[in-house]
Amino acid sequence: MIALLLDEGLPRGAATDLRAVGWDAVHVADVGLGGATDTAIMAAAELEGRVVGPNHRHVPRSMPICGRRTRPSP
Repeated sequence: MIALLLDEGLPRGAATDLRAVGWDAVHVADVGLGGATDTAIMAAAELEGRVVGPNHRHVPRSMPICGRRTRPSP
């Protein structure tokens, strides 16, 4: 399953709702990344093997759509 890191453009409750139905999801505000730059958020996601779930009209060119896994799948 894909592990998600939800950007602050999404409501914090979205991570709770996703976890309730079985997703591995955390919100940036819940892991000390509220107000962080896109670069810092992407670095944290890569470190934890998560994919960033942005809520932008356009995704910045610096933000990958799919991150590479940093650890093997179980």
